Amino acid sequence: MLEPVPGERRPRFNERDCTDTVRHDRLIIGQAFPARMPMGSDNRTDWSRGLGASRPLRKYPRLDVEFTAEYEAGSAAASKPMKVLTLGGGGLFLGVAEPLAPGTEVSLRFRPGRRLHFVETKAKILYHVPGRGIGLEFTQISSEHRQAILRFIHQKMEENRKFPRAPLAVQVQYPGGVAIGFSRDISLGGMFIETSEKFDPNSSVGLRFHVDDSGRIVIATAEIRYIIHKLGMGVEFREVSPEDRGRIEFYVKAGKPGVPERRGP
Repeated sequence: MLEPVPGERRPRFNERDCTDTVRHDRLIIGQAFPARMPMGSDNRTDWSRGLGASRPLRKYPRLDVEFTAEYEAGSAAASKPMKVLTLGGGGLFLGVAEPLAPGTEVSLRFRPGRRLHFVETKAKILYHVPGRGIGLEFTQISSEHRQAILRFIHQKMEENRKFPRAPLAVQVQYPGGVAIGFSRDISLGGMFIETSEKFDPNSSVGLRFHVDDSGRIVIATAEIRYIIHKLGMGVEFREVSPEDRGRIEFYVKAGKPGVPERRGP
């Protein structure tokens, strides 16, 4: 179904086409956890989006949460329990009242779920939002603990999807050959692909998939941003035609297969 179409031309890549992304400022469904927050859904902002601070594009997915973490900052002799408000594969947002300067080294210990082991990591404060808390980036974290965080986020996103989608079949072209994966999580910036194949992080892959019933194939080049062992990988779109971007945007906004509404005669 996803084999190349004879005479099909690959769209030219225009760097400007990758800067006009869909903004997902409110993606919370329910009380405790948000709906799925697709990988790459933001262009150039991070957890502080809407709070006046701009950050680089995220590498890992994130999730709004509420659990307690113990942290030690600077030369503090005792750890302090604080609320974790946002958790990602690369860091977290901590509800801390006291102002802490960016660059401060912090030790963290937390357990995202009751059935999970404690995660212990070193982190660095990236920014402080007055009255809200601090954003931290993990600086020393084991691969095992990062995988545990990513699995937790992936599981919660699946549990809290309000309108489940049928998986999209995705053909992945890479130096080692061609693989078929499935995606239930797609945004204008990228997608999570469920696959058992082994890929190298930060490598480029070619993607071919359908988002509607028109029979046309979306062709894109993407970069692998992160991998969850035995589950799949999150990729960020790098090259995709303006027309296909429009079809993806419509699919994301509509929440179901379809084609953009045509206006005029």
